[in-house]
Amino acid sequence: LLHLDQKKIDDYLTCPLKYKYVHILRVPLAEYHAIIYGFALHEAVREYNKRKRKQEAVTLDDLLTVFKANWRSRGFLNREHEQQRFETGQEVLRRFFEQQESEDFKPLYVEEPFKFMFENNVITGRWDRVDELPDGRVLIVDFKSSAVDDPEKARKRAMSSRQLRLYAWSYQERFGRPVAGWRMHFLESGMVAEIPLKELYLRKIREDVQTAARGIRQRDFHATPGPSACPFCALNDICPAAEKI
Repeated sequence: LLHLDQKKIDDYLTCPLKYKYVHILRVPLAEYHAIIYGFALHEAVREYNKRKRKQEAVTLDDLLTVFKANWRSRGFLNREHEQQRFETGQEVLRRFFEQQESEDFKPLYVEEPFKFMFENNVITGRWDRVDELPDGRVLIVDFKSSAVDDPEKARKRAMSSRQLRLYAWSYQERFGRPVAGWRMHFLESGMVAEIPLKELYLRKIREDVQTAARGIRQRDFHATPGPSACPFCALNDICPAAEKI
């Protein structure tokens, strides 16, 4: 059996050598400010979702407290940069809280793990949130700290999300029925992109899993450098292939 999750699948399909560095050699990575920032934001959002799921009271101050508790002063360019990102995060949470409180939804699942078999692969993961809307539709919901403020870019990113395709597939595997689609919330801009589910999305994610599983089993860890991957890779300082870009 091969155990796979969204991160492993995505890393392999982005660059097989990256997969080897991260998941086989386990190369330690320096802490990066965007990771610190995103983690603190997501912990605050998680707190909001968990309380809504339990129908407990939640305030903006609760979210700001969680955000501050999970903040780490590491990886930032300087003190001024850290302060600017901290203040931005607080403003992001204010917008998020107001936006969520104005919507009518029922969280069915929050931080719910899933696990299913596909061929000889064990696929695991965790849904951020699954909502039931007033019209009866069920949507997978995911939150990104990215600052995407163009509607078309947001739609394209949500539509091509390998992660959300996998989550939609896992829901169907678990319950025997499909979700209506998914929503991607871009926290910094407050923009939300909703994508209706199509069978071709599920077909593509199955193909992606097969491609990644086959390559990992064959120990094919060649580098696939390129301008869309290398500049954003935390390993580009040590990767010999990245130096050619």
